[in-house]
Amino acid sequence: MIPAKKYAEAYLLINFPVWFLGLFLFFIYANDYAGEYALGSLLMIIGVMACTHCIKKCRYYIEKLTFFPRSLLFSSSIFAASLTLIGLVAKINGDSPAAAFALPASLGSACYRYLYLLKKENRPR
Repeated sequence: MIPAKKYAEAYLLINFPVWFLGLFLFFIYANDYAGEYALGSLLMIIGVMACTHCIKKCRYYIEKLTFFPRSLLFSSSIFAASLTLIGLVAKINGDSPAAAFALPASLGSACYRYLYLLKKENRPR
């Protein structure tokens, strides 16, 4: 088990490069859609962070979940990266790349969790 702050930190360190790799692959294989994917990804990250901030129940769960299994870090990273690749392949085949937005959504959630816990940790007691 790893503490929630370390989990969010490690998740961000692992998955931001994976997201950039996904952007790079979109620019190579689906160049006509790469700009839309980049903008949509940024909006997804910001949107998830904003929604998490506005919904008080989300903050309750952030405070309640203080530890995560180490295996969850790797399995969730592999799952999100796989969905990005599935979205890329779907776009190449002419379908909707909606699955590719799972990684930016999870990055938004992890960013908010990390910033919330960092702010809570640095709050004067």
